[in-house]
Amino acid sequence: MRMAVQIAQKRIFADYRKDIVLDTRQIKVALKRLRKLEEIGKQDELNMDKTIDETARNGGDIEIIFEKKRKNNVKLILLMDVGGSMTPYAHLVNLLFSAANNMSHWKDFKFYYFHNCVYDQLYLNAQRNSDEAIDFDDLLKKYDKKYKVVVVGDAAMASWELTERYGSIYYYHRNEMPGIYYVREIANHFKNNVVWLNPELIRLEWVPWTRKIISSLIPMFN
Repeated sequence: MRMAVQIAQKRIFADYRKDIVLDTRQIKVALKRLRKLEEIGKQDELNMDKTIDETARNGGDIEIIFEKKRKNNVKLILLMDVGGSMTPYAHLVNLLFSAANNMSHWKDFKFYYFHNCVYDQLYLNAQRNSDEAIDFDDLLKKYDKKYKVVVVGDAAMASWELTERYGSIYYYHRNEMPGIYYVREIANHFKNNVVWLNPELIRLEWVPWTRKIISSLIPMFN
């Protein structure tokens, strides 16, 4: 059964867009909540609001308030499921990706693609070209636990894609470790800095088994 559905010919998926402008305002507001601001340098930045307040309290005598500049220290990694059952949600993911990509306050922003489940490689494009990929082990070495990780996907897949060696739906992809191993490694490495965003609303009386397993390792939000 598994071999019957494995794909011998690579599917062609489209990269998520980074140039969408409309409808991203609310997403940007939500992403700004990830900011971690730190005071740096000398007190040489004018705080206009505090200056006005202090001047009013002083009966009109001008009191100029300077503060240290504040620098955002959030480093973000966006991992995006692409193609297949995620196709109906492509517009929503496009909005999220475009909003994150166009915000200037990240200290660092990286993004990678996967299909259905994370395995031994993550990709820089939706076509999943191996020459434009990063090995999973290298990703954990390159990005420390201070990075915040947002995984976007419906977590919908056959059980063997998550639990078995060689479970990848792609015939020529021979993952030596099951998908759940990589999900667990992400959870263990980034700890409280990783969340999973699921675009599909699920009835409480029926939650797919693979989603239950993944959400037990990484906090999942719909």
